Amino acid sequence: MDAKLKKLLVIFAAIKIVLIIVGIFSNLFIYEDITWKGHQSENVILNSWSQYDSQSYIDIARNGYESRFNVPNYVFFPLLPLLIKIFSIGTFYAAAGFIIVNVFSFLMVAAFYTFLIKEIGDANAFRASIFLILFPTAFYFTAIY
Repeated sequence: MDAKLKKLLVIFAAIKIVLIIVGIFSNLFIYEDITWKGHQSENVILNSWSQYDSQSYIDIARNGYESRFNVPNYVFFPLLPLLIKIFSIGTFYAAAGFIIVNVFSFLMVAAFYTFLIKEIGDANAFRASIFLILFPTAFYFTAIY
């Protein structure tokens, strides 16, 4: 691992920590009864990142494609629920999903950086990777989607 990729990992981890802190505060101060937010986990960190479609992925990992919801869940691809099922220990599906998604999001940024080195050079590849991490909708790379 070269020095730029290590620096990218540190920046990536710092941004993830900031997002997790924001998620904790949003979970504490935005009440469930005024949003569509559900209660998925007793863990305040995991609950804020396992909302909306994440509920369906966790439900598929638990129950297969027989949904506990009143809508079919066949529209969701099976790889993430399968990985969650494989790596969950006991009933910690949200924790397994959170770890899997964040590991793969870093691998995606590393692959993006490695690809761009060949295309636009080292400095521009690093800059573009930072922009990818800081992009306003990049917080989806933290949620279980």
